Amino acid sequence: MSKQIFLIFDYDGVIVDNTLHGHRRINLILAELGLLPVPASILRKNWGKKLEDIFTSISKFSHLKENDLAYLKKRYCGLDEVQDSNLHSSLDKNLVNTLALLRKHGCLIGIVTSRDKASLEKDTNRIGLDVSIFHYIQTASDWPAHKPDGNVFKPLNDWVHENTSNSTETHTADNQILYFGDTINTDYAAVKNACSDFAPIKFVGVCSGVNTFEEFIEAGLNETEIVPSHDCLNYYLKRLVQAKVNGICEN
Repeated sequence: MSKQIFLIFDYDGVIVDNTLHGHRRINLILAELGLLPVPASILRKNWGKKLEDIFTSISKFSHLKENDLAYLKKRYCGLDEVQDSNLHSSLDKNLVNTLALLRKHGCLIGIVTSRDKASLEKDTNRIGLDVSIFHYIQTASDWPAHKPDGNVFKPLNDWVHENTSNSTETHTADNQILYFGDTINTDYAAVKNACSDFAPIKFVGVCSGVNTFEEFIEAGLNETEIVPSHDCLNYYLKRLVQAKVNGICEN
Protein backbone atom coordinates (compact mmCIF):
# COMPACT_ATOMS: atom_id res chain seq x y z
CA MET A 1 0.00 0.00 0.00
CA SER A 2 1.61 3.27 -1.09
CA LYS A 3 1.65 6.11 1.39
CA GLN A 4 0.51 9.61 0.46
CA ILE A 5 3.20 12.27 0.80
CA PHE A 6 2.24 15.78 1.90
CA LEU A 7 4.92 18.45 1.43
CA ILE A 8 4.04 21.57 3.41
CA PHE A 9 6.19 24.71 3.36
CA ASP A 10 6.58 27.90 5.30
CA TYR A 11 6.64 30.79 2.82
CA ASP A 12 9.22 33.33 4.00
CA GLY A 13 12.72 31.90 4.09
CA VAL A 14 11.60 28.66 2.44
CA ILE A 15 9.57 29.17 -0.72
CA VAL A 16 11.30 32.54 -1.07
CA ASP A 17 14.81 33.25 0.21
CA ASN A 18 14.02 36.63 1.73
CA THR A 19 15.16 36.50 5.37
CA LEU A 20 18.22 38.73 5.04
CA HIS A 21 16.28 41.07 2.75
CA GLY A 22 13.71 41.49 5.52
CA HIS A 23 16.41 42.24 8.08
CA ARG A 24 17.84 44.93 5.79
CA ARG A 25 14.42 46.54 5.38
CA ILE A 26 13.93 46.77 9.14
CA ASN A 27 17.31 48.39 9.76
CA LEU A 28 16.99 50.74 6.78
CA ILE A 29 13.81 52.13 8.30
CA LEU A 30 15.39 52.46 11.73
CA ALA A 31 18.26 54.38 10.11
CA GLU A 32 15.72 56.73 8.53
CA LEU A 33 14.42 57.34 12.05
CA GLY A 34 17.94 58.07 13.25
CA LEU A 35 18.04 54.89 15.33
CA LEU A 36 20.66 52.18 15.67
CA PRO A 37 20.11 48.89 13.81
CA VAL A 38 18.59 45.93 15.60
CA PRO A 39 21.19 43.16 16.06
CA ALA A 40 20.77 40.06 13.94
CA SER A 41 20.40 37.98 17.12
CA ILE A 42 17.23 39.88 18.07
CA LEU A 43 15.76 39.66 14.58
CA ARG A 44 16.57 35.96 14.28
CA LYS A 45 14.93 35.26 17.62
CA ASN A 46 11.61 36.75 16.48
CA TRP A 47 11.70 36.05 12.73
CA GLY A 48 8.96 33.70 11.56
CA LYS A 49 6.30 35.20 13.82
CA LYS A 50 3.44 37.35 12.55
CA LEU A 51 4.72 40.69 11.26
CA GLU A 52 2.80 42.56 13.97
CA ASP A 53 4.62 40.52 16.64
CA ILE A 54 7.99 41.25 14.99
CA PHE A 55 7.22 44.98 15.06
CA THR A 56 6.28 44.72 18.75
CA SER A 57 9.59 43.03 19.63
CA ILE A 58 11.55 45.66 17.68
CA SER A 59 9.61 48.44 19.37
CA LYS A 60 10.48 47.06 22.81
CA PHE A 61 14.14 46.58 21.97
CA SER A 62 14.58 50.00 20.32
CA HIS A 63 12.21 51.83 22.70
CA LEU A 64 10.23 53.21 19.78
CA LYS A 65 7.82 56.04 20.33
CA GLU A 66 4.26 55.51 19.13
CA ASN A 67 4.76 57.63 16.00
CA ASP A 68 8.05 55.85 15.20
CA LEU A 69 6.35 52.45 15.45
CA ALA A 70 3.58 53.68 13.15
CA TYR A 71 6.22 54.86 10.66
CA LEU A 72 8.02 51.49 10.83
CA LYS A 73 4.83 49.58 10.01
CA LYS A 74 3.80 51.91 7.18
CA ARG A 75 7.29 52.21 5.69
CA TYR A 76 7.95 48.46 5.82
CA CYS A 77 4.82 47.80 3.79
CA GLY A 78 5.67 50.69 1.48
CA LEU A 79 9.03 49.15 0.66
CA ASP A 80 7.10 46.35 -1.05
CA GLU A 81 6.76 48.78 -3.94
CA VAL A 82 10.49 49.58 -4.12
CA GLN A 83 12.40 47.67 -6.77
CA ASP A 84 15.70 47.06 -5.02
CA SER A 85 17.52 43.72 -5.04
CA ASN A 86 18.90 44.49 -1.59
CA LEU A 87 15.37 44.63 -0.17
CA HIS A 88 13.62 41.89 -2.11
CA SER A 89 14.25 38.37 -3.28
CA SER A 90 13.25 36.89 -6.61
CA LEU A 91 11.51 33.64 -7.42
CA ASP A 92 13.63 30.50 -7.83
CA LYS A 93 11.99 29.04 -10.94
CA ASN A 94 13.96 25.81 -10.60
CA LEU A 95 12.37 25.28 -7.20
CA VAL A 96 8.92 25.87 -8.68
CA ASN A 97 9.64 23.38 -11.47
CA THR A 98 10.66 20.77 -8.92
CA LEU A 99 7.48 21.36 -6.94
CA ALA A 100 5.54 20.83 -10.16
CA LEU A 101 7.35 17.51 -10.69
CA LEU A 102 6.54 16.39 -7.16
CA ARG A 103 2.92 17.31 -7.76
CA LYS A 104 2.97 15.35 -11.03
CA HIS A 105 4.23 12.29 -9.16
CA GLY A 106 1.38 12.43 -6.67
CA CYS A 107 2.68 14.54 -3.79
CA LEU A 108 0.25 17.04 -2.28
CA ILE A 109 1.87 20.46 -1.89
CA GLY A 110 0.90 23.15 0.61
CA ILE A 111 1.83 26.32 2.50
CA VAL A 112 1.34 27.20 6.16
CA THR A 113 2.55 30.76 6.69
CA SER A 114 2.40 33.49 9.33
CA ARG A 115 1.65 36.05 6.61
CA ASP A 116 -1.92 37.24 6.31
CA LYS A 117 -3.83 36.51 3.13
CA ALA A 118 -3.43 39.98 1.60
CA SER A 119 0.33 40.05 2.24
CA LEU A 120 0.84 36.62 0.73
CA GLU A 121 -1.19 37.50 -2.34
CA LYS A 122 0.74 40.76 -2.79
CA ASP A 123 4.15 39.09 -2.53
CA THR A 124 3.35 36.11 -4.75
CA ASN A 125 2.06 38.51 -7.39
CA ARG A 126 5.24 40.58 -7.10
CA ILE A 127 7.58 37.63 -7.64
CA GLY A 128 5.34 35.95 -10.21
CA LEU A 129 4.53 32.80 -8.25
CA ASP A 130 1.42 31.01 -9.51
CA VAL A 131 -0.12 29.77 -6.27
CA SER A 132 -2.26 27.25 -8.12
CA ILE A 133 0.76 24.93 -7.87
CA PHE A 134 -0.22 24.44 -4.20
CA HIS A 135 -3.07 22.16 -3.21
CA TYR A 136 -3.37 23.82 0.19
CA ILE A 137 -2.68 27.37 1.44
CA GLN A 138 -3.16 28.48 5.05
CA THR A 139 -2.41 32.06 6.12
CA ALA A 140 -2.69 33.90 9.42
CA SER A 141 -6.06 35.18 8.19
CA ASP A 142 -7.50 31.68 7.93
CA TRP A 143 -7.11 30.37 11.47
CA PRO A 144 -6.73 32.04 14.91
CA ALA A 145 -3.81 29.90 16.11
CA HIS A 146 -0.33 30.91 14.93
CA LYS A 147 3.13 29.37 15.18
CA PRO A 148 4.62 28.35 17.60
CA ASP A 149 1.17 27.22 18.80
CA GLY A 150 0.84 23.62 17.62
CA ASN A 151 -2.87 24.16 17.00
CA VAL A 152 -1.85 26.09 13.90
CA PHE A 153 -1.81 22.69 12.19
CA LYS A 154 -5.45 21.83 13.03
CA PRO A 155 -6.83 22.89 9.60
CA LEU A 156 -3.93 21.10 7.90
CA ASN A 157 -4.63 17.97 9.90
CA ASP A 158 -8.28 18.08 8.82
CA TRP A 159 -7.23 18.55 5.19
CA VAL A 160 -4.82 15.61 5.41
CA HIS A 161 -7.62 13.40 6.68
CA GLU A 162 -9.88 14.57 3.87
CA ASN A 163 -7.23 13.83 1.25
CA THR A 164 -5.79 10.58 2.53
CA SER A 165 -6.26 7.48 0.42
CA ASN A 166 -7.21 5.45 3.51
CA SER A 167 -10.14 5.82 5.83
CA THR A 168 -8.93 4.51 9.20
CA GLU A 169 -6.90 6.47 11.73
CA THR A 170 -4.13 3.87 11.69
CA HIS A 171 -3.74 4.10 7.93
CA THR A 172 -3.87 7.88 7.97
CA ALA A 173 -0.91 7.90 10.34
CA ASP A 174 1.03 5.87 7.77
CA ASN A 175 1.03 8.84 5.41
CA GLN A 176 4.09 11.10 5.36
CA ILE A 177 3.77 14.79 6.19
CA LEU A 178 6.88 16.96 5.88
CA TYR A 179 6.88 20.57 7.05
CA PHE A 180 9.75 22.69 5.75
CA GLY A 181 10.56 25.66 7.97
CA ASP A 182 13.49 27.94 8.67
CA THR A 183 13.05 28.76 12.35
CA ILE A 184 13.49 26.77 15.55
CA ASN A 185 11.50 29.13 17.79
CA THR A 186 8.41 29.21 15.57
CA ASP A 187 8.30 26.54 12.84
CA TYR A 188 10.00 23.65 14.63
CA ALA A 189 8.38 24.61 17.92
CA ALA A 190 4.93 24.46 16.29
CA VAL A 191 5.63 20.95 14.97
CA LYS A 192 6.77 19.81 18.42
CA ASN A 193 3.73 21.47 20.02
CA ALA A 194 1.26 19.86 17.61
CA CYS A 195 -1.52 17.88 19.26
CA SER A 196 -0.78 14.18 19.68
CA ASP A 197 -4.12 13.49 17.98
CA PHE A 198 -2.86 15.08 14.75
CA ALA A 199 -1.32 13.05 11.96
CA PRO A 200 2.46 12.95 12.65
CA ILE A 201 4.46 15.79 11.07
CA LYS A 202 8.17 15.47 10.29
CA PHE A 203 10.09 18.74 10.36
CA VAL A 204 12.79 19.67 7.84
CA GLY A 205 14.93 22.67 8.77
CA VAL A 206 16.03 25.08 6.04
CA CYS A 207 19.11 27.19 6.83
CA SER A 208 18.25 30.47 5.12
CA GLY A 209 19.43 33.08 7.60
CA VAL A 210 17.57 32.52 10.86
CA ASN A 211 19.03 29.32 12.28
CA THR A 212 22.24 27.57 11.34
CA PHE A 213 22.90 23.91 10.58
CA GLU A 214 24.57 23.53 13.97
CA GLU A 215 21.63 25.12 15.77
CA PHE A 216 19.19 22.73 14.11
CA ILE A 217 21.41 19.82 15.19
CA GLU A 218 21.45 21.14 18.77
CA ALA A 219 17.64 21.45 18.62
CA GLY A 220 17.37 17.72 17.95
CA LEU A 221 17.30 17.30 14.16
CA ASN A 222 19.63 14.90 12.41
CA GLU A 223 21.65 15.75 9.31
CA THR A 224 19.12 14.22 6.90
CA GLU A 225 16.43 16.54 8.29
CA ILE A 226 18.34 19.75 7.53
CA VAL A 227 18.76 21.64 4.25
CA PRO A 228 22.13 23.40 4.72
CA SER A 229 21.18 26.47 2.65
CA HIS A 230 18.24 27.77 0.66
CA ASP A 231 20.20 27.08 -2.51
CA CYS A 232 20.20 23.39 -1.56
CA LEU A 233 16.42 23.14 -1.11
CA ASN A 234 15.83 22.40 -4.79
CA TYR A 235 18.38 19.55 -4.68
CA TYR A 236 16.77 18.16 -1.52
CA LEU A 237 13.38 18.12 -3.23
CA LYS A 238 14.82 16.59 -6.39
CA ARG A 239 15.89 13.62 -4.27
CA LEU A 240 12.24 13.21 -3.29
CA VAL A 241 11.29 13.30 -6.98
CA GLN A 242 13.82 10.55 -7.70
CA ALA A 243 12.50 8.53 -4.78
CA LYS A 244 8.97 8.81 -6.16
CA VAL A 245 10.13 7.82 -9.65
CA ASN A 246 11.93 4.77 -8.20
CA GLY A 247 8.97 3.84 -6.05
CA ILE A 248 10.88 4.53 -2.84
CA CYS A 249 9.11 6.03 0.16
CA GLU A 250 11.70 7.62 2.42
CA ASN A 251 11.20 7.67 6.17
